[in-house]
Amino acid sequence: MARKLGFAAGMIAIAALAAFFAAGASAQSATPVVRSAAPAVPSATPASIEDQLTTQFKLVKLGSHGQVVLDAGTVLTIQKGGLVGFSPWLPKVCPSTYKDGKMNSPNALCLMAARDVTRDLTKGEKVYVENIDVDQKNNKIEFKIVECDSCNGNRSAYRAKIEFQFPKGQLNGADVAKISNVIGEVFAVDAPADDTDAQNVAKQPSATAAAPDPSAAPSSANEKTPAAPDKPIQVGQSIDEVQANTGGKLDLATDLGNTQIYRYNGRRITVENGKVTNIQ
Repeated sequence: MARKLGFAAGMIAIAALAAFFAAGASAQSATPVVRSAAPAVPSATPASIEDQLTTQFKLVKLGSHGQVVLDAGTVLTIQKGGLVGFSPWLPKVCPSTYKDGKMNSPNALCLMAARDVTRDLTKGEKVYVENIDVDQKNNKIEFKIVECDSCNGNRSAYRAKIEFQFPKGQLNGADVAKISNVIGEVFAVDAPADDTDAQNVAKQPSATAAAPDPSAAPSSANEKTPAAPDKPIQVGQSIDEVQANTGGKLDLATDLGNTQIYRYNGRRITVENGKVTNIQ
């Protein structure tokens, strides 16, 4: 009889424990769950310097062989001399560099190796923007350009590269407007055709304006004496003679000791031991 009573007590204890845990679980499920507030959505990542520049300077779209322009993009006008164009058939284009307001021609050895397939890109020529590359680690921005043959009235499509070099760290979070100002020292955005036409129309005299009297003698005050043409540069001349013939406008591009390479009016003049030996 005692054994039966003990067994019954054990069963009652187990039932009581089961009821206790069931009640705890029920109470826990009834407790409201407090959810934390959703994290704030981060703001949009600002556009990179490269994206902002390619928005400002739209890239040209060329055909498969690079000779047909599908979309001109932004046309630029060269503002400084010193850029050297390379034949589009060459696999490599040596860059000019621009730093602290000064243009530096490509490496002298590169120029010597490609001397027969290069030409100077002079101030006033128009070019397309083929590619823009921003190298923040090395503090430089590279523009790859190609001649606008239809703009310049020729069939030349020589390519050039220019590296804009900036002080260390300046491209990290830099103001793109300041970067654009530096680029603007070398390239000016060409005015749209519509604006150019409007400017030309504005400069034309009115149809109702009185026509000038062809018999009237021009006023001496308005006459302009044409500038004397530069004297020819010839092989064998000394550097002093060439400087005198060009009015001192020679631009020294490369100095190799006994050999110097000068640039003048789109031509390359090689001087060895003080005498002109080659003109291109």
